[in-house]
Formats: sequence, structure tokens, C-alpha cells
Amino acid sequence: MKSTVIAKAIFILGILTTSVMITENQSVNAKGKYEKMNRLYDTNKLHQYYSGPSYELTNVSGQSQGYYDSNVLLFNQQNQKFQVFLLGKDENKYKEKTHGLDVFAVPELVDLDGRIFSVSG
Repeated sequence: MKSTVIAKAIFILGILTTSVMITENQSVNAKGKYEKMNRLYDTNKLHQYYSGPSYELTNVSGQSQGYYDSNVLLFNQQNQKFQVFLLGKDENKYKEKTHGLDVFAVPELVDLDGRIFSVSG
């Protein structure tokens, strides 16, 4: 082979390698920026959620009701209607005991009738 052919091949190989490295670097940077932006969004949403309105209720009496595969605790307190969806260990724990409960509720949804929906945790 002539030295010019070898030089051209090396030159082209160098260009291809450089462009692959630049493209890969740009995608890694974009992924990092996206993850940082996503993390910031999640942090802001959590801050909004936990600094929003909440209800700390004592000596609540309500009614336990099955709802599909979960259990819902229905009660009225402070002129508000609450529906707390019970999940995990709370699901069976409050099927029997529905009087004298202390409830901390963060509204997940408020419907047009003013009912407050929350999820146990």
C-alpha cells in the first residue's frame, strides 16, 4: 500500500472516532442534565405536597367499607367528609377498630362535593 492511502485511512478513522466520542459525550451530558432537572422537579413536588394543607384529627369515629381490593375509612370531622384509603398493614388493622382513632390526613384529592380523599401510609 502506498503511504498516502494509509495516511488517508488513518485520517478518516480519526475523524470517525472523534465524532463518535463527541456524540457520546453530548448524550451523556444531556442525560445528566435531564436527571438533575427531574430530581429538582421531584424535590419541588415533595416540598409542595408536605407543606400543603393537612388535617390532624383526634378521637375520630367512622365506618370501614370495602372498595375493590382495598379498605376505605369514611368519617365526618370539622364539617368535612373524609375518605381515607387504607393500604398495606392498615387495610386490615382498621376493619374492626373504627372508633376513637387519631388521624393525620393530607388531601390527595378534593371532589366537587368537598369530600377529601387521602391515602394511608
